Amino acid sequence: MATKKKPPTANKSTTPGAKSTKKLSLEVVTANQKEINGSVYEALDLILDIIEASVTGADRAKLDQARAIIEAIPGFDPPGCGSGPYP
Repeated sequence: MATKKKPPTANKSTTPGAKSTKKLSLEVVTANQKEINGSVYEALDLILDIIEASVTGADRAKLDQARAIIEAIPGFDPPGCGSGPYP
């Protein structure tokens, strides 16, 4: 008779032998989130630069509004905005 496997519990890894090398802490999460925020900010800024030349008329006001929102991103705390992995 076949035996049923128990599903993994929430506190165990599904990878056999996997061990956490870092303790997950609020500082680590915050630092990583800052890097993600920085990357998203840089990407949005580049996208706006690319499409800015093709936007005219009534859409110009929307683009200007989007630019104002994006430029305010680095000032939000917490967790703020890091530089991201891109120059």
